[in-house]
Amino acid sequence: GSKDCEDVGTRVALLVLSEGISDEALAAELFDLIGDAVFEHAEGLLVQRQNLRRNLRSGIEQLMKEQSEEEASQPSYGTRFTIMSESERLAVKQERKQRKRRNAKIGDNAGAGAQSHEDFLSRYGLGELVD
Repeated sequence: GSKDCEDVGTRVALLVLSEGISDEALAAELFDLIGDAVFEHAEGLLVQRQNLRRNLRSGIEQLMKEQSEEEASQPSYGTRFTIMSESERLAVKQERKQRKRRNAKIGDNAGAGAQSHEDFLSRYGLGELVD
């Protein structure tokens, strides 16, 4: 159904965005995921991998900018909340701690006040798209 297509689409996006996987390994993963019926399309993904990665990140930055401008121009009338299980809450907390540690190691003080791609996508349930 629709959920299966979303899962496949998300998995393909994760594979294409992953910088830690070789083109050969990516091709094998895509073949296993989508089969030989659309393998020509998988080849196109490989050829355009760098462009796709750059365009996705550019799109994310544009969405972040638009969201920031929209939030600045409108007053806030309520509290947002997300319902999640205790284990999900702890996993999110652990992920934030790991991200802070990574940023501290990198010395990323320039973006300390800015919202990261990971934070932005996580707000919309798409955090796994960014390494």
